[in-house]
Amino acid sequence: MERAGAVVVGGGAVGCAVAWQLADAGIGSVFLLERNARLGEDQSGRSSGVVHAGIYYAAGSLKAQLCVDANARMYELALAHGIPCVKTGKLVVAPAKGDLPAWKRCGAAPRRTASRA
Repeated sequence: MERAGAVVVGGGAVGCAVAWQLADAGIGSVFLLERNARLGEDQSGRSSGVVHAGIYYAAGSLKAQLCVDANARMYELALAHGIPCVKTGKLVVAPAKGDLPAWKRCGAAPRRTASRA
């Protein structure tokens, strides 16, 4: 019987990241199990490629904090590995006059969450 330092099930973005971190931490043999022929073919392969800024979450919430932190880390990771990544910003539009109050709350969120989207 073989032994593994860790077994990660699922070769999407999260599974690959976890396997990479475990291997980088020196866990030993890390096995990544994926049911498809290639990695990232399920949900991860359908990603829009957007790096979220956290503007839709309540200021100070864990979701907002994690989103802002992950946003910065994503660009750092891309730079460190020579992956082209363009910060294009975000345009948030109120589709109707009645949506303006929500639009104004949304526009203030980057300042409250320290987002730089």
